[in-house]
Amino acid sequence: MVRQLQRSVSPVVINRTSIVFVAVLVAFGVLQGLAFARWPELEKTSVPSFLWPLILSLAIDVAIRPAVAAGKLTDLRTETRFAGLLGSVLAFMAVRWAVPTL
Repeated sequence: MVRQLQRSVSPVVINRTSIVFVAVLVAFGVLQGLAFARWPELEKTSVPSFLWPLILSLAIDVAIRPAVAAGKLTDLRTETRFAGLLGSVLAFMAVRWAVPTL
């Protein structure tokens, strides 16, 4: 007797909250890159540049937590958080490469 194993794979859910979250973080990466190009002394702050998107991600997550608990918004998946952070870092690096100084 052969038993077939069923894999529990949840489908990828793309909702409005996820799209807005990723878009905000990518826009933040662009703005951060422009700010670092304009004010190079920002690179010498006590908070490294790669932590800024992570801090924003945490702030957004904490800000939407009451709406998630009330059922008004869906919770952010780990994949969404990763995509937002990766998009933000890539946008920051692209802007810094394209615009070294302002």
